[in-house]
Amino acid sequence: MTGSEAVALGLQHHGAGRLNEADALYRQALAQDPASIDALHFLGVIALQRGAPSLAVELISQALSHNAANAPAHNNLGLALAAQGRTAKR
Repeated sequence: MTGSEAVALGLQHHGAGRLNEADALYRQALAQDPASIDALHFLGVIALQRGAPSLAVELISQALSHNAANAPAHNNLGLALAAQGRTAKR
């Protein structure tokens, strides 16, 4: 299975709430391509869902360092930062 296939299958599991299965597939994709933007991003989303916003910020930030134009990743980074109590000051 290619990394992109692992991410696609991971998304199916993720969408169905099977976080352990999705996590394993995203990690499989990362093993093949350590700079996999989608795998890093979605592992970050899982970290946030599991109550680990610091890890989520780290993973999603890594994804954005490879592609800063990923709008969904920016949104999820904002959610992770908010979960840490880090919100924009006006």
